[in-house]
Amino acid sequence: METHKLEIILHSAKDLHVDKHLGTMDPYANVWFSGGGMTSAVRKTTVAKNANSCPVWEFPMEFNVVFPIKDDYILFCEIQHERKLLDRKIGEVQVSFKDLLAGDASRKNVSYPVKIQSGEVKGFIVLSHKFAEPIGKVTSPLQTKKKESETSGDLKSGKKNDAVKKEKKEREGKSGGKTFSDLKSGKKKEREEKSGGKTSGDIKSGKKNGDGKKKMTGKKNGEMIKRIAKSMGKKVATEAIMLAAV
Repeated sequence: METHKLEIILHSAKDLHVDKHLGTMDPYANVWFSGGGMTSAVRKTTVAKNANSCPVWEFPMEFNVVFPIKDDYILFCEIQHERKLLDRKIGEVQVSFKDLLAGDASRKNVSYPVKIQSGEVKGFIVLSHKFAEPIGKVTSPLQTKKKESETSGDLKSGKKNDAVKKEKKEREGKSGGKTFSDLKSGKKKEREEKSGGKTSGDIKSGKKNGDGKKKMTGKKNGEMIKRIAKSMGKKVATEAIMLAAV
């Protein structure tokens, strides 16, 4: 699909319906097109003051139209009489785009009938138009939706990565920029400094050796006391025998 520029010049209108109750009319026109499930923006001409039934506008306007053109594309031109309180509709023109394409030449002026509310033809407008060269490709709704979905996925992924980075940065800030391994190593070093450079295994081994030495020393002292007591017992017994002999 491609977008083409539709250039229109609304030149004038002739023999428009005149309502005697309105007095001298100040006509202007609203122009737009509709079709393919869309409606364009409305272009408003200047007001032809006191022009009555034969206003002249010479008003250029442009519309972007998507090709290929749908069968229901229609150009609307609604002619209004400007009033202080509420504007009054004079008549309306409807032109199918098929007719526009059929008459597309070197900007030749073409007349189209104006219908009033009753459906009766009263007057006509004169306009010229031209479809310019393509101004760009149009992305289909499915492609647009897919692109939006991919963009949304990228944004979600980016937000997730940002959240992970933020959490990591906060952890590093609390730990002074140190990693978990650094903190673990620091705690181990601190324990070694408190124990005089000895590890937990060294402390346990030293404690076990100390207990063993205490047990051996106690055993030796007990045996020595027994020997002394035995020796003293023999000496006492000898002295008793000698006294008895005397």
